[in-house]
Amino acid sequence: MHLSRSLLAVSLLAGGLSVLSPTGPALAVGVPGGTITQVSIASDGTPSNGESSNAAISPDGRYTVFVAGGSALRPPGVTPGGYLYLHDSVTGTTELIGRDTTGAPLADAILTPSLSNGARYVSFLSNSTALDPTAPAGVLSAYLLNRDTGDLTRITADVPGNEIGRAHV
Repeated sequence: MHLSRSLLAVSLLAGGLSVLSPTGPALAVGVPGGTITQVSIASDGTPSNGESSNAAISPDGRYTVFVAGGSALRPPGVTPGGYLYLHDSVTGTTELIGRDTTGAPLADAILTPSLSNGARYVSFLSNSTALDPTAPAGVLSAYLLNRDTGDLTRITADVPGNEIGRAHV
């Protein structure tokens, strides 16, 4: 945790929000003049017992999205893996938001998430065809999740469904 405190001090001096991924399993968020708060926790307050990474904070500072592999956050019966979660620092709730087209939790397939103000929209990269069966296998695609409607859109596809920037053969 010593490294995390050092990183927080540098960020607080710069006056910004901090996302810390310490050596241990916890993911913590710090705000200028505030406290360090663990956000990789279940809604009942149980801390994650696995690695947490790929975190981002919403512009309003209320929400943190992150990938975690600990069993403490996973719903019962869900296989091990890194899943995408959203933590609300006001309500204290954490929800699994990374799901495939059938609604099943999607493991080990989400990178670099980001959030809109209020966390209505979550964007991320994935190479999983479970999110869009027309997506080319093994190619990273950008996705946009509308949390209000549940709609998930692959946003790097051109009109015929091919990846932008790839050669069309």
